[in-house]
Amino acid sequence: MNEDTNLSLLRRLNLNHLVSFLTVAESQTFRGAAARLHISQSALSVQIQQLEEVLRVRLFHRTTRSMALTAEGKRLLPVARHVTREVTLVTGDFWEEAALQRGVASLAATPSMAAGLVPPVMKAVADEHPGIKIELLVKDSSNDVADAVRQGDADLGLLSFSEEPKDLAVTPLRQDELVAVVPNSYTRLARSRQVTLRQLARFPFLIQPRGGSFREVLDRHLREQEVTIDIHQEILQAEVLVGLVGHGLGVAVLLERALVPLNLEGCRVIRLRGVRPGRVGLVSSPRRFLSPAVELLRRVTEEVSNRAWVYPHRVVAAHAE
Repeated sequence: MNEDTNLSLLRRLNLNHLVSFLTVAESQTFRGAAARLHISQSALSVQIQQLEEVLRVRLFHRTTRSMALTAEGKRLLPVARHVTREVTLVTGDFWEEAALQRGVASLAATPSMAAGLVPPVMKAVADEHPGIKIELLVKDSSNDVADAVRQGDADLGLLSFSEEPKDLAVTPLRQDELVAVVPNSYTRLARSRQVTLRQLARFPFLIQPRGGSFREVLDRHLREQEVTIDIHQEILQAEVLVGLVGHGLGVAVLLERALVPLNLEGCRVIRLRGVRPGRVGLVSSPRRFLSPAVELLRRVTEEVSNRAWVYPHRVVAAHAE
């Protein structure tokens, strides 16, 4: 049969036909099968007749006293069992996913987000719905996170941005403060409660390379304030930059939440004056439906982000003053 004939045949079949056939075959009586299906014997007979008309064969030998499968019915029986079993299994999966008893959601995040915000999010999801699995994809930059969502590699992306990506749906979460990280050995600078980019520009600059959204934000502020910096090192990893600062090799400007998991020994964190904060957001593709597990992850991320973030370095700074 050609494809059009196959489609025409399948359109005339429905799952009720197979369920009715399977129930009659297992019950071996129309009365018992009708009782199991909670329908009348006449309605059940109509469904079997319709199935036989579509298949153009007889499926049962029927007399007033007995009923048995024909050879064609015996061939159909394992097929009917397989189809109904598979449909039952996948339907059960869907019901469990809708009830958040199981499911998978993928989240792309930058390293600082993955270290700071993602762990409490994953813990909250695990506590609330232990059957939900969160797959974490750590990307080098916010641009990489956005691309992962665009390409379908991740359901959601957690990133920082100065301007919302126009082709993605954005759930704003919170502001993202920029701070200065300076060596304790720069005694006079380290005593400051706040500092400007122009003041920092007097010292060697340790900075993340171009290509990420954070560097774009910082470069824009430098241009707007007409400040030129002396770049000594360009390194992507915030922990490496902080380590260099702690050894007195220069100053750095970083997002405050990037410092949460880092060792700030030898460093002082100072508020940066005259710089607008960025924003943290959760992005998804408007062209893709969000499953119940992904919707749960989105909701929990928003709830956790709205809580006060703890910045241990602020305690250190307070003791230093």
